[in-house]
Amino acid sequence: MAGDWGKFNWEDPFNLDDQLNDEERLVRDTAAAYAQEKLAPRVLEAYRQEKTDRNIFNEMGELGLLGSTIEAMAAPALAMLAMDWWLEKLKG
Repeated sequence: MAGDWGKFNWEDPFNLDDQLNDEERLVRDTAAAYAQEKLAPRVLEAYRQEKTDRNIFNEMGELGLLGSTIEAMAAPALAMLAMDWWLEKLKG
């Protein structure tokens, strides 16, 4: 008989959240909040108007979400796992 593995988590099927350190969780939470609160409504509007909102890129840079895996950047490089979470939050 197989052991009890608990309930399957559809939102995190590979249990990646448990592999993040505090800094990576902060990036994930920052990205999620930004994507939900500020990015999504503006992207929908920009799509409808066929325009690009340059301020989005400026804001993402200020949050440290652009170039975060590049060692030469001033901000400490993040693990690819954190970057993956960031991209996942952007997809919605």
